Amino acid sequence: MSEGSDFEDDVGEEEEEDAGVITEAGKLPENPLVQEMVPECLNLLCKIGNGLAHAYVRLDAHERDLTDIELLRKFIHVRYVDVSGNLLEDISPLNNLTHLLTLKADKNNLKTAKLDPLPYLQVV
Repeated sequence: MSEGSDFEDDVGEEEEEDAGVITEAGKLPENPLVQEMVPECLNLLCKIGNGLAHAYVRLDAHERDLTDIELLRKFIHVRYVDVSGNLLEDISPLNNLTHLLTLKADKNNLKTAKLDPLPYLQVV
């Protein structure tokens, strides 16, 4: 019985050591924003469109070591985004958020911060 628990302890230690380690190819392991994370990140329920529908309009996903935010393309009603303190190299999925008002994306690994013109974007 003790041998099995020692093995489990060793496996747990290895997993902790692997977190945040750069792979042999020199890249960080992939850590995309996934659907399971979204309920933790979305808040601020507001009226949208003609005022008869509601949607969450604030996404706070700071300091989660995210490497990809492609999933955000689906959340077209989001107006406030905080993805600061991650490992993002590309924030182009935010181009789909045409009602975006504020964006906080500092402390990332951005190669370029170029976004398409977003008509309502006020604070970056």
